[in-house]
Amino acid sequence: MNLGWHLESATWDYPMKVAAINGHTNEKITYLELNTLANKIGNVLKEQWGVLEDEIVTTLMTEDWFHMAIMYGIIKVGAVFCGLNRTHLLEKLAYDLTMTKSRLLIISSDFLEQGRKLAKQIKGLNIVVSDEAETEYPSLSKLLKDASRDLRMAPRTHLDLAAVNFTAGTTGASKGVMFCHGILGTSVQGSIFWGGISAKDVIVAPIGLFHSGGISDAVRSVMAKATIIWMAGWTSDKAVNIIMRYKPTWFHFIVPTMIRDLQNHPKFNELDLNGLKANVAGAPVPADMQEMLNKRGMRTINFYGMTETMPCIVTLSSMYYGDWKNPVLGSSGKPSKEFGEAKIVDPATGEEITKPGERGEVWFKGDVLTPGYFADQEGTKRAIDADGWFHTGDLAYKNEDGFYFVGGRVDDMILCGGEKLSLVEVDNVLLKCPIVKDAGTIGVPHDRFGEVPAAFVVPNKDMSEEELKNEVDKYCMEHLERWKRPRLYIKVEKIARTLAKGTKAIRDLKKSVEGIKLTDRDGITTLTKLKSR
Repeated sequence: MNLGWHLESATWDYPMKVAAINGHTNEKITYLELNTLANKIGNVLKEQWGVLEDEIVTTLMTEDWFHMAIMYGIIKVGAVFCGLNRTHLLEKLAYDLTMTKSRLLIISSDFLEQGRKLAKQIKGLNIVVSDEAETEYPSLSKLLKDASRDLRMAPRTHLDLAAVNFTAGTTGASKGVMFCHGILGTSVQGSIFWGGISAKDVIVAPIGLFHSGGISDAVRSVMAKATIIWMAGWTSDKAVNIIMRYKPTWFHFIVPTMIRDLQNHPKFNELDLNGLKANVAGAPVPADMQEMLNKRGMRTINFYGMTETMPCIVTLSSMYYGDWKNPVLGSSGKPSKEFGEAKIVDPATGEEITKPGERGEVWFKGDVLTPGYFADQEGTKRAIDADGWFHTGDLAYKNEDGFYFVGGRVDDMILCGGEKLSLVEVDNVLLKCPIVKDAGTIGVPHDRFGEVPAAFVVPNKDMSEEELKNEVDKYCMEHLERWKRPRLYIKVEKIARTLAKGTKAIRDLKKSVEGIKLTDRDGITTLTKLKSR
């Protein structure tokens, strides 16, 4: 069944209800207006560009209800939505576009320069500007004025693609996770029931439509016939203003980094958080953070999911049944058969670990698991075994009552601000820096982002650790997304490496910074400076 039917039926029940709000501009749109807009967009896509069923249409925009309408217009005609990550460098955007073979990229005029460069790089790529800005490209908004408001939806099966969402791989290369109509619908519907979300709710969406969380938010709010508030990029100022102005009932979902930002906001203590519900995920949630939120009157539930589970749910507790009243602090809940099965496995032997407290890799299979990665059969086979188990690469243990405690990665990946960050990608950039002879990165604790890269660097000339930091950081700023660059530099004479493969010896490197925890005030710093404070 086409996911677009949920928007259609919301129009039948609540035509004049506010469906979405642009939190940064306070513009609102009703369900009738949103559905009409999506229909018009679908008609323009078919009539102007001949968009076909199963064809991937890409976007490069900020998050608002117009972007949401574009997503539904694409889905309604049976095409596949792919929101590109606006924070990525041009090289990464070009890679994702090439992978999808998309011939249509819809951009807002904010991203006009990127669009022009991508059009030159990728043969056959058509650029469409979403707004009415005067450019050399067609304006979607202008074309909508003459478009029909009636659209017959393309029938879709359970396994037909609704979206492709790119996430970072362990080597930094993108993986296109396939979101199917039926599987995404099952995931979202389950999260509605377990969360007790209804048409009365007003839900803040801090995550963008380039992210699995944003895609599921856009489907969840419509399926529940609730109201969604798009933040168009996270800042604590925006969040505070939205809480004060709209008194939302839900943040679904929010990551620990965002909560830390809120805590540091000068108006945090003035906020009325009583009764505000939140699903907290994206990184392990510290027990003291959950306690603080509960004391402020918030109802918080931690869950553990990932893009490959669309993005709910591997483990969770239930807001509907009041599990927030007696939380198991630090835990992300238990597996539920309504989403799928999970188990903890010894990554070396493949044997299931049943002993409480013993850490292993989380394996998952079930109704909300992606069928695999777009145009990547080998990647799919590596991730999902012959018995249907998805090997997450995440480490966890469970207590005597079966509650999961997730933290750490089997492979060379950290969670930085709730986003997966490949340390191999950072290593590769460092090794190309002209003043670097050898380098290797590990993850270190950070009070805001949870974990950040720390770089061990062997320079190829005589220089101080401070000079090394300044030169290498400048290089990283030119060759990495800003949030990915190292925040701690350690000058060394040699990188500890394994004898077998010559790879960096992560355990030995971690011993050098044992007990170190960076704060946001430290900024980009050195080990020498930290030890002297």
